[in-house]
Amino acid sequence: MTIYTYTTIIQSQTRLRRERLLPQRGEVIVSPGQEVQPVQVVARTQQATRFRIVPASELWGISPDEVSKHMVVSMGQEVQAGEPLLHRKRALGKQVLESPVEGTFYGLNNGRIILQQHEWFELRALVRARVVNAIPNRGIVLEVIGTQIQGVWGNGKESNGKLKIISDAESEQLTQEQIKEEIEGNVAVVAVLSQPELLTSLQRAGASGLIVGSISAESLPWAQKAPFPIIVTDGIGKQGMARHIFFLIRKHAEGDVALFAREPDYWGNRPELIIPHEISTGMLQSPPEYQPLAAEQMVRILRAPYTGQTGQVVRLNHYRKRTETGIVAYGADVKLADGTVVFVPYANLDTII
Repeated sequence: MTIYTYTTIIQSQTRLRRERLLPQRGEVIVSPGQEVQPVQVVARTQQATRFRIVPASELWGISPDEVSKHMVVSMGQEVQAGEPLLHRKRALGKQVLESPVEGTFYGLNNGRIILQQHEWFELRALVRARVVNAIPNRGIVLEVIGTQIQGVWGNGKESNGKLKIISDAESEQLTQEQIKEEIEGNVAVVAVLSQPELLTSLQRAGASGLIVGSISAESLPWAQKAPFPIIVTDGIGKQGMARHIFFLIRKHAEGDVALFAREPDYWGNRPELIIPHEISTGMLQSPPEYQPLAAEQMVRILRAPYTGQTGQVVRLNHYRKRTETGIVAYGADVKLADGTVVFVPYANLDTII
């Protein structure tokens, strides 16, 4: 019997490639083979933003109908700050009305000129890496060596910073007293966040991101609106952070981390954090492949009474067994960190690869 379970990628030293793409066509400003730093701009594009109204008829003291007679720009034309919008001859020379901003001539309404302003959108690398490919007018492909950890939920934002470990244990709840000035500019690592107002405190402290094991359901609306990226590694509730993940992150305390807190989607994309670093011991791990559940694989238990614990599969049972909660199901025998072997239904397992 072939068993597939929910799967999470947790690689301590691997080589991976990631695209960094602009939201629209623009300019790529780095080249293949180039080493880039997290804050480095790798591509940019101009985006239309707010509108600027120029009250032309009022400024010149003419009727709204007369404004169009003196226009020297056409619909959709790009204009620079200081470039003429209106022009007319006068007895003592000429009169010019200049654009106060850079933008696009959007339209004319009741004698008022409407300009849509432009601002540069700059795409940053967010992670120390090497450019392996450039996608014309759209972005680049980066190659990173380091640690990759997938999460279960993200709030759709991205950023980078230094890892600041706040929790001392994988089940510790964040308190107001733990939020101090040294969090500013750093990515906070917390086991459990159960009070929504603590997200506001982290924002005021200047956190650039948050990695949290578990978060309360009432905190999710606050997390969605937070100005910094938030990645939940384990789930909703108070189960904390899986020990394997907690100690792996803590190993790189004060090191650089990039948070890509995208929401999980149909194509298998999930929020992830990437910690770039040199390979310290052992060999570089190959990119993982999704495979059926098998003996000796590492797994994480998703539901009570062993929620959040990790262990190793001892054997797959091809017959149903009764769990401690009284449910009869197919499952695997899992050896926990303390050596205890427990039976866990397949539906409650998350394979770590």
